[in-house]
Amino acid sequence: MFLINLYNFLFGYVTVKVKGAKPERFINILMNCRVKFRDIKKISESELSFKTASRYADKYMFGQIAAKTRTECEIVSKKGVKFFLERHKYRLGLYAGVITGIILIYASTFFIWDIKIVRSDYQDNSEIIGLLEKLGCKNGAYIPKLSASELQTKAILAKPDISWIAVNIKGTVAYVEVKKREAPVIITDRTSPANIVASKTGRITYIEAYEGVLAAESENTVQKGDLLISGAVDSKVSGMRIKHAAGKALAETSRIIEIKIPLKSTVKEYTGHTAVKKNLSVFGRSIRLYLNGKVQMEQYDRIKTAEDVTLFDAVVLPMKIISHSYAEFTEKEINIGEETAKGIALAKIIEIIKTRFEDDENITEIKSANYTEEIIDGCYYMKCEIECIENIAKEMPFDANMQNMQTNMNEETE
Repeated sequence: MFLINLYNFLFGYVTVKVKGAKPERFINILMNCRVKFRDIKKISESELSFKTASRYADKYMFGQIAAKTRTECEIVSKKGVKFFLERHKYRLGLYAGVITGIILIYASTFFIWDIKIVRSDYQDNSEIIGLLEKLGCKNGAYIPKLSASELQTKAILAKPDISWIAVNIKGTVAYVEVKKREAPVIITDRTSPANIVASKTGRITYIEAYEGVLAAESENTVQKGDLLISGAVDSKVSGMRIKHAAGKALAETSRIIEIKIPLKSTVKEYTGHTAVKKNLSVFGRSIRLYLNGKVQMEQYDRIKTAEDVTLFDAVVLPMKIISHSYAEFTEKEINIGEETAKGIALAKIIEIIKTRFEDDENITEIKSANYTEEIIDGCYYMKCEIECIENIAKEMPFDANMQNMQTNMNEETE
């Protein structure tokens, strides 16, 4: 029965209505002519209907039978693929395109359409996407060949600062979660022998030893690397012991910042002439949407943007419109006055002080900032000497040679 229904669906069938005094005669003649039919329905005493295959739907034959039986015969409907194609024979290209499109959409479900980072500890996710692309997980990748566990293992091996990464492929989208490896906690060793030395050159204003023996005093000027607190402690009871020295040493230090501003410079001046060239990127393959690839500009800035292609503003398709915008400019030489250059240099120095010194936990105070300025070879120079109070105490593994040298220097001073 299934095969018969399938045959009728593909090759078509018709519904015939017979009306007359004795419509049964029409059916009898059909049987004598060995015409196969089915689903006979009696509508009324003078009317009935039946269905037959399209190959028997001969209007001339039905007309002759109707004339013999003094009935009226009418084909009320034609159904099946055959009749559908006959009705739309001038639109076959359209339907072929629709069918082809459906097949392509179905086939595209076996490929990655998009990669989405749903959770990440990284500020710039482009490096994660770039890493996955190198490992084969990218737009246009064949999904059955991708192994999520293998991708995760390779990603962690390729980028050691990844703590863990999860790649979940749902439909045609790869959803990625990644966590950055936290920096290991630095454990301060308080047991190994160590000295405290000067991290910078300066004049000591305050020094205190938490552990160890002072090797320098307030008002002393020390050079970078000089011993401040010794880990060698001489006790009359237990003799010489080597400890882990600890302490604090505040000193006056100085820093130099120099800024150079040319009084003549070249700037860009945009002409307003722009051009845009677009490509269609399908599964990572680029298709040009323009004919002339030359840019009729001598100097220009290029800006690249990517826009997703969506279906009904809901479904993101596996393609992007890549736009390259070109803006023409000319170079113009301008002169900067000394006052303008001074303002620029001063702003830069203030920014450096704020970012480099004010955020330094060792600097407790910025005492002064002295500025000098001069013009040399067409450039404005500004020099700033900063006086700071900072903790210059720095731990250093115990060095017996340093200890002996410091002891000798103290004896010579005495």
